[in-house]
Order: sequence, then structure tokens, then C-alpha cells
Amino acid sequence: AVQDAEMNLYIVNSSPSQGALDIAYASLLFKEKELKEIQDQIAQAEYQFKSAPNKMVRDRLDQQILSLRLQLANQQLEYENALYKYNTMDDPPEVIELTLAEAQLTTAQAQLADAQKNWEEVLAGPQDGELAMAEAHLAEVQTEWERLKDGPDQDEIVLAEAQLAKAEAKLAAVQGGQSVLDLIAPMDGTVLSISADIGDRISNETILTLADLSQPMVEVYLDEIDMAYVQVGNRAEITFDAIPELTLQGQVVEIDPSLIRVGNSQAVRALVLLDALPNKLINLPLGLNAAIDIIAGEAVNTVLVTVDALHKNADGSYIVYVIEGEALEPRPVQVGLMDATTAEIVAGLQAGEQVAIGNLNFDQE
Repeated sequence: AVQDAEMNLYIVNSSPSQGALDIAYASLLFKEKELKEIQDQIAQAEYQFKSAPNKMVRDRLDQQILSLRLQLANQQLEYENALYKYNTMDDPPEVIELTLAEAQLTTAQAQLADAQKNWEEVLAGPQDGELAMAEAHLAEVQTEWERLKDGPDQDEIVLAEAQLAKAEAKLAAVQGGQSVLDLIAPMDGTVLSISADIGDRISNETILTLADLSQPMVEVYLDEIDMAYVQVGNRAEITFDAIPELTLQGQVVEIDPSLIRVGNSQAVRALVLLDALPNKLINLPLGLNAAIDIIAGEAVNTVLVTVDALHKNADGSYIVYVIEGEALEPRPVQVGLMDATTAEIVAGLQAGEQVAIGNLNFDQE
């Protein structure tokens, strides 16, 4: 080892001869030839696999292909090392290479000194405890041999195959000069579209659309003045233009925190989750237009008047004018829910009473 390390240090410090260059080139050609032969063997085995007459033959060829691919990976490394060695033989020694050669010589000299010391100890005979340690080591080796003599464990085979597959994938990435990125979907679903091909350069654009078709949703855009009336949990009634005779039920499950520009207007975007669909609508096409009523509040069995009957006081309260014969009686009322046309009267008015609507002009004396 010392002699080899001294020779290696001498070689590192010296320029290669023409004979050494010729030998390195011949070695490179030989490695390249072996690499090509393994590639040809893999191609032939894969061709035979496709036309194999039965499963037994396919299994045998599959094992053969796995073995050849492992050989290919090792041979590829040998070829690349030979190519690098040939291309860098005329280069001056690098500092790290020279340092490594000197360290190897120092290590070999230290190992020689240790060996000489061990030889002297052997001549002196074993010391107390050394024989027991040797016997224990022998028993450990025998136990390992008993474990392996009938073949490797199935778990070890699975682990080795997984390591091989990982090495092959890494080799393929290096050979192709590209990195492989695993994309993990955030949910189970169906791929609706892929807008990129192999070899395309991409940045931050959408290249794949994934949807959970088991939970159909409707995207809703509302006027910004209605933002205060829309909350997650509100019920909704949906009527698709394609099937106007059917009204479906749903619930608001998401509201964007910021407004979205739609045309020239700002809008509130919300998502409405449909309740369970009838069987005939399970495959409802995506992209259908719909009319949607979101129920922000609800009043049942209540007194209603048109908003034209309400008159608002300066303090924010309301009155209506009840028709009593030919007279109009102003009456304070408590208003509940109200939309663009109708208002709920919580108190102050009974069902059946008549009220005046529109602008009322009173003669002042």
C-alpha cells in the first residue's frame, strides 16, 4: 500500500507519457464498447419481453432486464470516470488531488506501522480476552451465514428493488439532462385539462386543471352592494338554463375576501355547493349557466306590504297610512326583512288592513 501510494503521488506530480495516454484512450473505448453491448442486451430483452409467449418467460426476462439495468448504471459510471480521466490527464494536478495523494501516502505509512506492531503482538501470542472476542466474532459470522444460506429475505428483495428503481430514475434524469418534479394533487379528483406538452417551458401559468366532480359547485358573481347579505352557510336555490323546470338546492361554502372585476364592474365571488343531485343529473356538464337566489333571510307566515307604503321618519323609524273609511291614519310600524319590492311588518299592522301607497300630499292649514 505504501508503494502504491508513493507511485500514485509520483504520477500525480508528473506529466503522462504518450503510452499512458494511449492506454487511457484504449480503456475509454473498451468501456464505451461494454456500455453499448449492455444497452443492446437490454433492447433485445425488452423486445423479447413484448413477444413472450407466457408469464413464466416474461418473469424471467423481467429479472434479466432488472439485472442488465443495474449493470448499465455501473458501466455508465465506469465510462464517465474513464472519459474524465482521459480528458484531464494533461491537466496540471489539482490542489485537492495532490493533497489526497499525500494523505493516502500518510495513511498507508500509518497502516504499515500498525501492521508491524500487530505482527510483533502476534509473535508474542494472544493476550487475555482476545481469544474470547475472536470466538464471539466467529459465532456472529456463523449466525449471519445461517440467515443468508437459504437466500435473501423477501423484505430485503423488495428493498433492493426499490433502491434499484430509485437509482434508475436518478440515472435517467441525469442522462436526460433534466429534473423530474413530482406533483402531489391536493385532493382526489378528475383531470379536466392539460395545457402543456413534453418539452414546453412553463412558468406560473395553469397547466393542469383538476376537479372533484363528486361535489358539484356553482360559481356565483354578486353585485358588491349585496356583500353584506351573503354569508357562508346561506341556503341557495339554483335553476340551470338548460333545465329550467328543475330547481336545485345548495349552500354557500366560500366567499372571496376581495372583490373581482367582471367586465367594467366589481363583483363578489362565491361558491355554492349543490346538495345531492338526482340520478339523472349525476353527469351534469361543467360550465352550465344558472340563475341563483341566495336566501340571506327568511320570513314565513308574516304580514307584508309593498315598500311604496312605507314612510321613513328622520329617526329611522317607519310609519304607514292605514285607510280608515275616507281618512288616512298614520301608524308606526316595526319593519323586519325588506327587499327591493316588499317589506315584512313585525308589529303595528294586522293582516287584512288596507294601507295607502305612493307619495301622499296633505293640505296644510
